Amino acid sequence: MPRMMLALAILMLPAFSAAQVPGSDGTDRWLKLQWTVGAGHITGRVYNEYVHPAERVRLVIEARDASDNLVSQRYEWVGDTVPALGDRYFDVPTPGAAHHYRVAVASYTFKRGP
Repeated sequence: MPRMMLALAILMLPAFSAAQVPGSDGTDRWLKLQWTVGAGHITGRVYNEYVHPAERVRLVIEARDASDNLVSQRYEWVGDTVPALGDRYFDVPTPGAAHHYRVAVASYTFKRGP
């Protein structure tokens, strides 16, 4: 009986693993960013270096002044799943005019089930 309960408990484990990424230079252990700023948009790619697909990938885009003070920020979803060991294109609006921008992965979830 105890073995059956252990097996049932293992089957009930969630199929997702979530991560909250602390504010940084945009580099995460598994998700890497490459991006450029255009007219009112930031375009780029999220690269997934993990063996499971990344879902619910959310970026934080910060508008900064010449002294590197935060002027404004916005959170944007990448959109689709970033495949395991693959990449996904993104195109998000800038949070407003700024001297420069910072883009980082704010959060994501790895899908670990079928």
